Amino acid sequence: AVRAANEMGGLGEATIAIVSADWLIGDVNHDGEVNITDVTLTVNYVLSNSDNNFFITEADANGDGEVNITDVTTIVNIVLTHTQQ
Repeated sequence: AVRAANEMGGLGEATIAIVSADWLIGDVNHDGEVNITDVTLTVNYVLSNSDNNFFITEADANGDGEVNITDVTTIVNIVLTHTQQ
């Protein structure tokens, strides 16, 4: 948590997330691999927007700013070819 002054002059706390550039595109659970678990988590997110243990930035595999079926397909291709696209 970070403590900072708010616009009213009081102190407040905010939690910030630091995202490392070291994560692989498609590695939506940050386990260091892109595999079927990442595909499953992404499908679950697309169907229900459930984001438990899910990193949206890495799920946006095609970089269009949205997580959808196109990203699922891209992550499947990464798993099958073992290459980043």
